[in-house]
Amino acid sequence: MLTTEDGAAKIERLIAGGPAERDGRLRPGDKIIAIAQDKAEMVDVLHWPLRKTVRLIRGEKGTRVVLKVIRASDPTGSTVELIDLVRDEVRIEEQAAKSELRETPDTAGVRHRIGVITLPEFYTGMQKDSEGKTVPRTSSHDVRRLLAELRTQEVNGVILDLRSNGGGLLSEAIETAGLFIDSGPVVQVYNRMSTRVLTDDDPELVYDGPLVVLVSRQTASASEIVAAALQDYGRAIVIGDTKTHGKGTVQSLAALQNSDPALGTLKITTATFYRIDGASTQLRGVVPDIVVPSMLDALEIGEEHLPHALPWTKVFPSLYRKATDVDTVLPELKKRSAARMKEDPRYRAHLDFVERLTERQRTRKISLNLEERLRLAEEERELQKLLDETEGGRPDENAKKQDVVLSEALQVITDWIALRDEAEALVAAERSAAPVGAN
Repeated sequence: MLTTEDGAAKIERLIAGGPAERDGRLRPGDKIIAIAQDKAEMVDVLHWPLRKTVRLIRGEKGTRVVLKVIRASDPTGSTVELIDLVRDEVRIEEQAAKSELRETPDTAGVRHRIGVITLPEFYTGMQKDSEGKTVPRTSSHDVRRLLAELRTQEVNGVILDLRSNGGGLLSEAIETAGLFIDSGPVVQVYNRMSTRVLTDDDPELVYDGPLVVLVSRQTASASEIVAAALQDYGRAIVIGDTKTHGKGTVQSLAALQNSDPALGTLKITTATFYRIDGASTQLRGVVPDIVVPSMLDALEIGEEHLPHALPWTKVFPSLYRKATDVDTVLPELKKRSAARMKEDPRYRAHLDFVERLTERQRTRKISLNLEERLRLAEEERELQKLLDETEGGRPDENAKKQDVVLSEALQVITDWIALRDEAEALVAAERSAAPVGAN
């Protein structure tokens, strides 16, 4: 997904399951300034209309395209990189929700089994079943299935990772949120005529245990609605960047006079999303309960960085009842998390990297002195190396181990489980010690 910035095509997010996402070298914030078809000459696309740039990037499956890119970590644009990709179809299997099992010890050394579900977007599609019949496939059904599988593995907690989820079908977002609550409102949609409250009407509660939702500045639109609803219900603790993207509006395409497609269309904002507590997700997004910033926090990603973004507003809240009260444990979890991150050398190094990247992003001047330029180039190489090591590069097991945000989320949910178990043990002990017949 591309936007325009400073005349270049800026990558807003990578399509889950697409060749660029599978390749792993491109990242949000990178800017495309030239494009070549295989071994042909580079075509400069600076200040081109975005639709023309997109036409050059697209092509037949199996063909090669080369992109000249200014890295997000280098706002001065002093270094460029060539990235070659082989065009391919976006496979639904790559976009689909996935789960894995992690074991994390608490402070007492007791190991807890945590299920991690990664959901790149809210989707619907078709697939072949075991008998070869074409049947529907949806994100909410896949998450329901993964939760059932994790339950058979006797997990103590679940992490729902929405960090790379840019949205998708609103109906699927509502269905997914409904897996973690009994029933009730999930989001309010306001247009110039009325406010509609969209609800989960299914009373089935698929998972009722400790739940953490991971978010980032790439978490947008429908995924912000899920994170906000679960936070408002007190159903989950939200962890991630200082805020989510802040995409809280709905756009529609309107044909021009006589509906002649040759005349083009207008994209018009027609509605706004509001949380069930009445606050809009527009601009401000969802603010996590515990902030663990990623490198995306250092980049200009989010609705507030777009020109003419609509302001944040508020409406009356919906009628809803909190499912659980995480407020009773949240202060202690925040305290433990802050102490842990302060003492963890890996997290301190990560935070130092984010701060250095933030400083580079604020740079608006570039020196013409050769020695100074060489020093900046060396710093850029160091930052890029750190970025590859800590934020991805080509996906592999090492990248998972370097995921500081996920590591901290595992520690937080493990603390939560331990605190819950301690409270339940204390209540049980008090009951057993009470005299027979006592109230």
